Amino acid sequence: MPLKKTDREVLGDTGEGYVGLMATKMGYSWHHLGGKVAGIDGQFEIVKKHRATGLFVAVQVKSGSRYLVRETNSDYIIRVNPKHVEYWKSLSMPVILIWYNPKQKKAYWSHISYRTATQWKYQISISKNSKFGTHSKGNMFVLAAEFYKIRPHLPIFKAASIFNVNLRETKRVAREFYLRWRALGCQSPALGRVLITNRGWRHLTAEWRSCRDICHKLELLGAARDILENVRHFSVCRKLNCLVRGEVKPRVLYEQKAIIRYPYQDRRDAIISVITEKIGDGPPHFYSVYEHHIREREREEVAIHEV
Repeated sequence: MPLKKTDREVLGDTGEGYVGLMATKMGYSWHHLGGKVAGIDGQFEIVKKHRATGLFVAVQVKSGSRYLVRETNSDYIIRVNPKHVEYWKSLSMPVILIWYNPKQKKAYWSHISYRTATQWKYQISISKNSKFGTHSKGNMFVLAAEFYKIRPHLPIFKAASIFNVNLRETKRVAREFYLRWRALGCQSPALGRVLITNRGWRHLTAEWRSCRDICHKLELLGAARDILENVRHFSVCRKLNCLVRGEVKPRVLYEQKAIIRYPYQDRRDAIISVITEKIGDGPPHFYSVYEHHIREREREEVAIHEV
């Protein structure tokens, strides 16, 4: 016999149901998580012209006066769980907090960021003007687009280069760094001892690469070293076989990711992946490093959508 829900649970379901209904009316794809993820009640995907964009927004719903700390002339101050705040900050998607007022049968929302979450009180201020409803469709798209660094209303051009890349000097400096790295050795908390060999250098400086591509990869060598020597997790990105001296051996490529924060303001944070190669029973060795970019086709598809 199913247990009867408490008034608190019923109120929570009502708030989540309201949010799901509004998201569906916007035409967005709503995914209710049903308590499977602590701090997140659901997420919706931005849909444009009946096509999924791959832009997700995570949602935490608070329902009722028990979460209302106080009310001012312009804002509702909502109490949140400290653990949830730290979790929201770690997510790679935008997070919004929605407070549902059962008396008004209305909801209000606020984007969660480092500025909106005051760590010493763990309270979120939500403007009374920020009502959540079908009219919020454009706001959700703009929020997601800005978070994922997409500018849908601006034309896209390929930057015309007016400078010649000094490949010889870049390779000279990078080679000195590479040789020092190899001499010092590399110990990974995830993979153990990682060899720094000429195989990795040849891959980064292959003749089929453009000069700018080679220079960019060589500039990432410092980030590659930091990621290998500090990141404690990895994933297998590819498995295949290769021929080594007439013998077929398994070849596994491991991937480790991290966000690199540049010290100068005109360079945004970048997601960097380091690829490590392991052949047969031998030790893994550094193979490649690259920066993640939005695929050009996906960027163009998003750019033509209208809010």
